[in-house]
Amino acid sequence: MDLHAWLIFVVAETLLCLAPGVAVLLVVSVGMTRGTKASAYASLGILGANAVYFALSAIGVDNVQNLSHFREWWLLLE
Repeated sequence: MDLHAWLIFVVAETLLCLAPGVAVLLVVSVGMTRGTKASAYASLGILGANAVYFALSAIGVDNVQNLSHFREWWLLLE
């Protein structure tokens, strides 16, 4: 994978990870009901899951681009 494609991927993943969503609601609700410590643990769990997701998706993007026969196989299906 060339550097340009990888940098675009990193920027897109970073923006998606920073966008508020269900994770923010979870951390806020846990913080309001169970306190700061539980909210910190929820936040660390979400960050850990995001790191795993980022690694798996980066490996997947690299593998799909490295499969030279993938395009030929896909054209056979059409």
